[in-house]
Amino acid sequence: MRVLLVAPKFPISFYSLGEFFPGLGRKTTNPPLGLLTVAALLPADWELRLVDENVRPLAQDDYDFADTVWIGAMLPQRESALELVREAKARGRHVVGGGPFASSVPQEMIEAGCDVLVRGEAENQVPELVEAVLARRTGVLLEAGVRPSMTTSPMPRYDLIDFANYYSMSLQTTRGCPHNCEFCDVVNLNGRAPRSKTCDQVIAELSALFDLGWRGHVFLCDDNIIGDQKYARELLGRMVHWSKDHGEPFQFTAQASIDLARHKDLIDMLTEANVGEVFIGIETPDEDVLRKANKSNNVRNPLAESLRFIVQNGLLVQGSFIIGLDGERPGAGQRVIDFAQRAGLPQVMLNMLTALPGTMLWHRYKKDDRVLPFENTQDMLLGVRMNTIPDRPTQEVIAEYVDAIAYLYSPTRYMKRVFDHIMLMRPTRTALALQQVLPTVGKGQLVTGGGLKWLDVRVGLAFFWRHGIKARHRGQFWLQIVTIWRKNPSRLLSYIMLCIKCEAFSGFAKMAQARALELGVPLLRVPEA
Repeated sequence: MRVLLVAPKFPISFYSLGEFFPGLGRKTTNPPLGLLTVAALLPADWELRLVDENVRPLAQDDYDFADTVWIGAMLPQRESALELVREAKARGRHVVGGGPFASSVPQEMIEAGCDVLVRGEAENQVPELVEAVLARRTGVLLEAGVRPSMTTSPMPRYDLIDFANYYSMSLQTTRGCPHNCEFCDVVNLNGRAPRSKTCDQVIAELSALFDLGWRGHVFLCDDNIIGDQKYARELLGRMVHWSKDHGEPFQFTAQASIDLARHKDLIDMLTEANVGEVFIGIETPDEDVLRKANKSNNVRNPLAESLRFIVQNGLLVQGSFIIGLDGERPGAGQRVIDFAQRAGLPQVMLNMLTALPGTMLWHRYKKDDRVLPFENTQDMLLGVRMNTIPDRPTQEVIAEYVDAIAYLYSPTRYMKRVFDHIMLMRPTRTALALQQVLPTVGKGQLVTGGGLKWLDVRVGLAFFWRHGIKARHRGQFWLQIVTIWRKNPSRLLSYIMLCIKCEAFSGFAKMAQARALELGVPLLRVPEA
């Protein structure tokens, strides 16, 4: 049996901008981990080919290879996934669908022509799936009655991809989150009780990536890496030893709740394990709105102080916000701006509220007839279209969203927040250790962790041309980089990486502004040239 595994194209969003980071030479951000995991579940004698359409489009040769086409998609990939199903059926191929999109909205992929649809996690459904494919059954909906143990989840087939195409690798250690935010679909997809791989499994996956030649960034794509704190401490301890034994080849990003600020020992373990950045759902600075959205853990302690504590202790923060939540007063966009500026938060992942199928929000809005059909996912990700009827004028919500990202991703304002963020961070662990051994080391001499050796001449020259010569903010850039070199030199690499993201983020904001103008949305301020 020859299986063609296909990852559909992602629309442009804050979360898929990897290919737009200038100078890094990568085609996209992360590989399709779900398909790599499913591939590892299949019979060893089956021939597999994986095509990530974020890297290259499908070719005739791919269809000629395939006995069956398997499509795994997330909700943002909706349109491209449905088109792939139709195309594969038009070519006479047996089609299998799965992933979060198929799990949340199974009828859409079935109506598009999917022969077998796997709803939920695949680990418990392999025998039935294999039998259905071998028999070329149609009209099959597979759904496991219980969630699988993560100990049954195999090592992903990383060998099916070309590492050179990706900015980061993905690795999952747990599924599930103990929180129950109204708008989040993690609970209905993965449950509230975190399930974990064994530490040995995770270390084996790290070793596999290392042996295959990967060096650099790894995204720990757990729903909440501190959802099970006992497990997190055990795993991070193992990762610290593995990393040191292998010359610290990976730098990690993880997702965590704001509760992390209450556990300095976990922050210390994360940084010691080479986790340098965390994605945190902040959602809104309005406490009454947070409570209404069942995000009570975000109001236990002051948000700005919690974020400041996390950053001070060595972790960069990506902050996720939502505009359009119920109870939101006019001016929500400006309040997000003010909060981000005050907190020195450079990476503001601002989202338009979306009612995700199966969430508490979706059920509540459905009952009140406030859910609209999914249409034009690209516009939804740009924040210029909603699939909900908010409790204030839709055009007002969209205008505030577009205004907020345009303001926040003006290069000069973004660079100011980057500088504040970096200057708030303590030196790296290596630099702190060196200070203890060599307390008389001069300023500007503590660039650690390999310094800038990762930058080849071409990338380095391109970076300094863009920011130090070509950019309007070049004066600001040179003042900042010299100041960081003198006062917090071990964080210089982090500063450079955040600068590299500037062009992609500001470009996304301009796309949203342009599309809003096309749709007749009244902008709150004149777009910058």
